[in-house]
Amino acid sequence: MLRPDITVLIPAYNEEAVIHRSLTPLADAAKSGRVQVIVIANGCKYGTVDAARAACPHAEIVEMGKASKTLALNAGARRRRGRAVVCLDADIELSESALVWLTRPVLRCKAEIACGQMVPDLDASSALVHAFYRGWQLNPYF
Repeated sequence: MLRPDITVLIPAYNEEAVIHRSLTPLADAAKSGRVQVIVIANGCKYGTVDAARAACPHAEIVEMGKASKTLALNAGARRRRGRAVVCLDADIELSESALVWLTRPVLRCKAEIACGQMVPDLDASSALVHAFYRGWQLNPYF
């Protein structure tokens, strides 16, 4: 079995409507073994697992009875095979090329962590949502 350089952990709590956003761009990489994709369905009551399997059939699915993002990430981390681990929310779109770019400094031992920059799609959003994200992006963390 090919050992991937990158493991993507996606904790998911009732994310059936949006999980395809994060999984579809990574489906080919998961199928080929270039990237290990682990979805941790934690406390889900609806169709999250089915939606994840449909969007990325080669993702590993871990089902947990308790809803906890922290426990979900820890459970996924215990299964990781990649040298670099990326934690991704279920509604975030990240292409394989962006994933490789993000993890390159870690894989080359030039950094211990890396953080991407989110660009929200606000095309169909109200002025209030636009204002929120303008303020949110001023946070020094981002």
